[in-house]
Amino acid sequence: MIVVIELILCVVFNLSCSRMVRFKVNYGAHIAKNLAYLDYDRLKVILHEQEGETTVKGLINRHHRKDPHQDFSTVFFEEIERIDRCYRQHMLELDFTLADMQKLAKDYLANKKTREKWQRKAQEAALKRSATHLHNKITKLETFRLLNRTAAIKILKKHDKLAKDTGEESFLEPYMIRVGQTNFGDGTKLSLMKEQLEEQYADVFCHGVLEEAQGKLRLAKTNTSPEILLGVAFKVGIIITLLAWLAYNFAVAPKLSLLYVTNSDPSVYVYAGVGALITYRWFWGFSVYMWDSVDIDYIFILDLDAIKLMPSSELIFSETGTLTIAYLLNVIIFHSMRYQSAHKSNTADPSADSLAGFISDLSAHAYIMPLLLVVGAIVRVGSSVMEHRSSGVFSYKVFKTLLRVPFSTVHLRFTYAADILTSLNR
Repeated sequence: MIVVIELILCVVFNLSCSRMVRFKVNYGAHIAKNLAYLDYDRLKVILHEQEGETTVKGLINRHHRKDPHQDFSTVFFEEIERIDRCYRQHMLELDFTLADMQKLAKDYLANKKTREKWQRKAQEAALKRSATHLHNKITKLETFRLLNRTAAIKILKKHDKLAKDTGEESFLEPYMIRVGQTNFGDGTKLSLMKEQLEEQYADVFCHGVLEEAQGKLRLAKTNTSPEILLGVAFKVGIIITLLAWLAYNFAVAPKLSLLYVTNSDPSVYVYAGVGALITYRWFWGFSVYMWDSVDIDYIFILDLDAIKLMPSSELIFSETGTLTIAYLLNVIIFHSMRYQSAHKSNTADPSADSLAGFISDLSAHAYIMPLLLVVGAIVRVGSSVMEHRSSGVFSYKVFKTLLRVPFSTVHLRFTYAADILTSLNR
């Protein structure tokens, strides 16, 4: 009976607080990782505890209590201090990043006329990426401080609404004044940092036109589309299914599978070579993900093609997932055709006009599959060269330099590429 009463009270309370629920949903939707946010639920529970168990709201929230002696003001300012510590830490990181970018911009402008064209292009691309990445971080931190200020205002207004019934003083104005005195509550330094970045970008790349610089920085795409991430997850699921299917097929015809172990079948070299290239793309995607996670400008360090667009790790995973699915399907079809061809003598000879007869005749031409794989690999490599996107450390320039290694100067990019090439045959 008590449970039924509490459920009815919960329904009534939720209907009366629909606006509060909407704010909670919107508040949670904008929360980002690695940042501290006001514990809105905890403060709301404390308010209802202080309201008393004799009211409807107090009865509903009695099961959520952690400490019955919690004081709203104490917990509120503990939360504000925790948020401010997080804000100061991220501001310190942004200060260092902005200082590094300003040094890079100064060096770029000082040596712009003396350096070679490819060096200028590489440094210009590195500067634009650094500025865009920093601008995105500043924007996120602005959203962080506005969310926390809004949450503070909402919970203080809720306190004042409940305080009217008990005759307590209003907290909204005096408490928000104290919040405004904190680093995250003020936000002046963050605004100045954003202005400095936009002015620097305008001076270097937009001939001093500030509005153009602001537009370019704000419109730059630095976040990966959720559709791409969903596609990657879907492709990984297909790959796992195909691998399980392949393992089952090898278990059905273990003698046929031994051809891949003993290297007595020429197709093993085709599948091993193409598989090594696909494996390289997976590891290149993991490398890009790790470098991006710790803000390493690998494009500048490895001297990659500055003019071409460097895809994100998620895009690399998406494309490599598609290639992996095509590769595994080719292996499975080839294995099935070989299996049918090897077991032809164990079954009755089917009519040539039937479907079984067609499959039987087709299985005799199993080597079409590795030939198709070779053609597909050549077309894919050729198309990647023609695309206006960087395909990683490999390019015509790299291969030409590696062939002349004893007689030419090499950089980190060439040694990195040579190390990959020597590792692919293992």
